[in-house]
Amino acid sequence: MRIFRKRNPDQPKLPLMQSAVIALLRHLLTFIGGTLVAKGIIDSAALTEVIGAILSLVSVGWMAVSKYKEPAEPKP
Repeated sequence: MRIFRKRNPDQPKLPLMQSAVIALLRHLLTFIGGTLVAKGIIDSAALTEVIGAILSLVSVGWMAVSKYKEPAEPKP
């Protein structure tokens, strides 16, 4: 039984556009969250959890949409 699959060298680990959008979103959320922390609306611990949750949901959602749009590979 194989636990880990070999990575396909032809397929990138994370598409460039997806990683760029996630990085931009992370910085935008950090900026907005920093403003909220400075105004005393939210504390830094809650901010970290909220940003992590949002980024996780966006990543999983993006993956689900991209998998749904990909055509299924024919079985041999």
